[in-house]
Order: sequence, then structure tokens, then C-alpha cells
Amino acid sequence: MAPALTWRPREDTELNLRFEYSNEDYLFDSGIPTRFASGNNRIAPVPMTRQLSEPGVNDEFESYLVDFNWSHRFNANWRLRNGFVGQFEKFDFREVSGDFVLEDDPI
Repeated sequence: MAPALTWRPREDTELNLRFEYSNEDYLFDSGIPTRFASGNNRIAPVPMTRQLSEPGVNDEFESYLVDFNWSHRFNANWRLRNGFVGQFEKFDFREVSGDFVLEDDPI
């Protein structure tokens, strides 16, 4: 969600306000493990749809961004501009990954 508002109280003055909200809840994907035991360093033969992470362990990310800026033109040569940007974020990462499997693992 990212609404924005612009207000021009006079022809030479402009105020802008923008807000952005993001919320993500997703399962961490560590990829497909490789086999190192035999020295061939190949990707393990598992289906692309197989999820190797811990079930029910999701990462969560929430972000709020506020952007306010304004400008005023005094004449053809002079303009004053000012702005403020604030971003507030919350991360909650709970990740479990499998980086490799042994040759005798029945994947």
C-alpha cells in the first residue's frame, strides 16, 4: 500500500506527503543442497517442489515509510526545498537451512 497526497495552497508552494506500508510473511527457501561426499559437487537429485526448510518457520518483515517534502518558489531564481523521510522496520527471521547432504542420504 502506498498512498500519496500533493497540495498546492498557492501556485508557488507545493507540499507532498507519501506513505508506504509493506508486510511480508514467507517461508525461507534455502535452495537445493549439493552432494560433497563423493567430490562431484553436484546438486542433489530432489524435485524442485521439495521444501527442505523447517515446516512452519516463517520469516516476517513489516515496514512503514513516511516521506514529507515541500518547496516554495520566491522568484525565477530562488526556490527553497525541504524534506523528511523516516522508515521504521521490523524483522523476524527464523531460518533453518540444509546446505549439503551426504552421499548415502536417501533424498
